[in-house]
Amino acid sequence: MDRIAIQLTERFGNDLADSKRLYDMPLRGEGHTVNVQYDPYNRRLKFFELTPEDVRANDAIADALREADGGELYSKVIVYARPDQNDGWRKAGLRREAVIWGFFGNGDNAELWTRYPLTLRSQDVRQDEGDRITALAVEKDVVEPVLPSGYTCAPASEADAPEIAKLLAATFKDYPTPISTSVVAAAIRDRTSHFRIVRNVEGELVACASAEIHHTRKSAELTDCATRPDQRGNGLMSRILRALEEDLAGEFGITDVYTIARAYEPGMNCSFAKLGYRYTGRLVNNCRMPDGFESMNVWCRNTREPVEVS
Repeated sequence: MDRIAIQLTERFGNDLADSKRLYDMPLRGEGHTVNVQYDPYNRRLKFFELTPEDVRANDAIADALREADGGELYSKVIVYARPDQNDGWRKAGLRREAVIWGFFGNGDNAELWTRYPLTLRSQDVRQDEGDRITALAVEKDVVEPVLPSGYTCAPASEADAPEIAKLLAATFKDYPTPISTSVVAAAIRDRTSHFRIVRNVEGELVACASAEIHHTRKSAELTDCATRPDQRGNGLMSRILRALEEDLAGEFGITDVYTIARAYEPGMNCSFAKLGYRYTGRLVNNCRMPDGFESMNVWCRNTREPVEVS
């Protein structure tokens, strides 16, 4: 077990690997504090604001970034780095997988560099399939979404949490984060996530999605996208996503928006492409899904820039 894994277990307990919580721990860097986040459910370790100089200054960080067959607590390490550090990470042997526009705020992008303590996890056995789906999506024309007659799209309240949780649970047999009623209600109440929902003519909640907001950085991830199976193909998700963009800009002052979509699922990749999002890379075997770890495509958009509708 490497030194960061030891520090995590000493700080949070030996059973933390069985949790769905996220664990944040500060580490000493070169003249500043580095935040490390452990995601046990997805077996990931993430570093934020890490620099190559920090690696040289802290042997525990260096351990986590070395080639090794192990992964007692985590089998994937991701460094969210600033673009001016690319040469340093490349020389260190890390692999650049994606970029997230405006992740650090003020339009400053994050370059996502990875290392795999468990080598097997670095291998995308469905790469060709993912490439075909990505190529299909990027060729889509931009289309402005419209709801079917009689349907409504509105921001969600805490009272909607039970229906949202029920739809998410029915859509995803396994999910990277908790999706209970209490978790959804708390996210809405605490404004860490902003949900939008669509109801059909009968008033049934048939689709939802959320913007997971980082208020300090002024960036947001669009996630929790679910549509009831009998309602798919009606453009409901596209309308929700566009409305979330408008809410983020108008209510929260956030215009840098991104999403992480399942690489082998054509529908969501095409939905984001048709809204004017740009494909910016693939995170290999990134999230735990019903069939095991799946790769995820990153799509980004700055909503200050108008999209040209076909």
